[in-house]
Amino acid sequence: MVPHLDRVWQQILRPTLTDYRGDAWFLSTPRGLGFFHSLFQAGLAPQDGVGDGGGRGWTSFSFPSSTNPHLPADDVEEARAQLSERDYAQEYLGQFLETDGSVFTNVLSCVVDALPQVWQPGHEYLLGVDWGRLQDATACVVLDITAKPKAVVAVDRFMKLDYLRQLARIKALGSRFGVGAVVAERNAAGDPLTEQLRRDLPVPVHPFTTTAVSKRQGLDRLILAFERQDIALLRDDALIHELLAYSAKTLPSGLIQYGAPPGTHDDLVMALMLAWEGSRFVLTREQWRALQRAYGW
Repeated sequence: MVPHLDRVWQQILRPTLTDYRGDAWFLSTPRGLGFFHSLFQAGLAPQDGVGDGGGRGWTSFSFPSSTNPHLPADDVEEARAQLSERDYAQEYLGQFLETDGSVFTNVLSCVVDALPQVWQPGHEYLLGVDWGRLQDATACVVLDITAKPKAVVAVDRFMKLDYLRQLARIKALGSRFGVGAVVAERNAAGDPLTEQLRRDLPVPVHPFTTTAVSKRQGLDRLILAFERQDIALLRDDALIHELLAYSAKTLPSGLIQYGAPPGTHDDLVMALMLAWEGSRFVLTREQWRALQRAYGW
């Protein structure tokens, strides 16, 4: 997890070992296939050309969390039920995982052709909004949070519209489904637009600040939803294409970077992530019905 571990080892730590005839221990949870993985390979027994069997004084060890007598076994099992298979394998089994490639699994299995794409009595809806920038589109996703599983029932994506027309289009989509809340990105140009939505809509508008941490956490929860098939999708080609193309890249530090491949977009993926994050803290049923009565929805 040390930034620029390769340079720190090769230019600072390794020369210091010569001065003091010392030893080096590298202890970590694996993070992709970065330089820490390369060091680990050096201590593996020769097999298929991998590892040198410690011929240069390297030895590698890997232990699952279940072998630690100081960790409660019941909590380890609870983590297995709560985490994705990949995260559990990395964090609790100590396995190095190839991260480059497609992020979302079971996308096509989550597509449901019979999803009702109109307002349904007794159902509650939430709207996620990812604001566009110079080269990006503004994207909206409507999530039915009452359906089992939660279902994407409408999407909208538009470019080259002035802000007033964007706001009008978003309000029309929200009114069409009587959404009980909106989660909108507030970064950059999204901040004043989100505040305007707050003034224009008769429902709570939750601003979402996208940082490296909040984006990773939100995407991890969405990835887990697809892995467990806890989400249903309408058959929208643009959304499905973005989900299938969305990928992870392992940086030289071993950290993982999510994003759309060059030349493609991830606006709908981000809007879906915002809606999914919102479904974790939206209004209670009683609060939502009170809003409906107050505003005639």
